[in-house]
Amino acid sequence: MPRSIWNGTITFGLAVVPIKVHSATEDHGIHFHQVHAKDGAQIKHERICSKEGKKVPYKQIAKGYEVRDGEYVMLEQEEIDAAAGAHSHLIELEEFVSAAEIDPVYYDRGYHLGVGEDGEDAYRLLHDALQRADRVGIGRWVFHNREYLVAVRPRDDVLALTRCASPPSWWTSTSWTFRSPAASPAGVRSRWPARWWTRSTARLRQRPSRTATAGA
Repeated sequence: MPRSIWNGTITFGLAVVPIKVHSATEDHGIHFHQVHAKDGAQIKHERICSKEGKKVPYKQIAKGYEVRDGEYVMLEQEEIDAAAGAHSHLIELEEFVSAAEIDPVYYDRGYHLGVGEDGEDAYRLLHDALQRADRVGIGRWVFHNREYLVAVRPRDDVLALTRCASPPSWWTSTSWTFRSPAASPAGVRSRWPARWWTRSTARLRQRPSRTATAGA
């Protein structure tokens, strides 16, 4: 089992479910490095103080919240953790909804939930309850000092957690309007030369179906 990226607890009502969060996806994309075109050497990025113009050691770097242009309030890691409170290791399910009520366009990133210490019975209880009721649990998750809206749902024999994205403030279903098609599909077909249409449909009929190919 790969190492978990977060350990905590799911709660709903009086139930407590210890869990471990594992990434459900991997990035297999091609990544490039910046190099000096003259000699092919890799470009290095250094931490430079914008006021002094000098390189800053990592140990001297703090986290700051910008209160106004160019003015920051320094925060210690303990203060950041305290701001998250108990929710830094807690996912409280606030609502249970039908999976059909969540538009998949808002699903952002997925994770698998493993069983935490001494949590097998509670884990199975939550999984089976969601599966029987065909429901998804909605809650909030603090991860890397940020709070996310998440959905917890059964996936095969395990629980899955999906980070949900928020729609942009300007978005509504009427944000874009489209003209009605100038011609019906039949009209489009009638403008194709007959031999093209006959040849294309014949090729589709001859192509083996995906189901038949998988069965073979």
